[in-house]
Amino acid sequence: MPTLCAVFACGNKTLDKSLSFYRFPKVKVNAASDLNTQILKQRTAWLNALHRTDVQDSQLKNMRICSVHFKSGKPANYNDDKNPDWIPTLSMGYNSGRSKATTPAIKRYNRASRRMELKPTQLFPNTMQLNVVDSSEHSMSIDVPNE
Repeated sequence: MPTLCAVFACGNKTLDKSLSFYRFPKVKVNAASDLNTQILKQRTAWLNALHRTDVQDSQLKNMRICSVHFKSGKPANYNDDKNPDWIPTLSMGYNSGRSKATTPAIKRYNRASRRMELKPTQLFPNTMQLNVVDSSEHSMSIDVPNE
C-alpha cells in the first residue's frame, strides 16, 4: 500500500520512484541524552513546520515527508541545525508570509561550511613582534614590519 506525503495538499505517493520519502526523526532509546535532545528538537521543528494539529505522536512512525520539501532533496543530519534542510521548508501547503531571504539557500550554506573548515591565516605575514620593557616594569608588544 502506498504511503502519502504528510504535508498538507501534497499528493506525492511512494509509488513515484523519482522521489524519496523520509521518516520523522526518531528519539533513540539507548542514545546519549544530548543526542536525544538534538533529535527531539529536530522532530519538534518538523512537526511545527507541518502546521497540522491532527497529528498524534503515535502516528509519526508511519508518516513520511517527500524530497520535494527539502532544498537539496534530502534532510540534513540531526546535529547540523544550521543547514537549511534541517527542517522541510519548501511547498509546505500553507502561505508562511515569509520572504525568500529568511531561509538561506543551500549554496550559501555550503560556502559557509567550507569557510569554517579553512585554517586561520596570519593577517600581516611580514611582521615581527617585539616585546619592550620600560623602567617601570610595564611590558608592551609592538609589531614591526620585516624589510
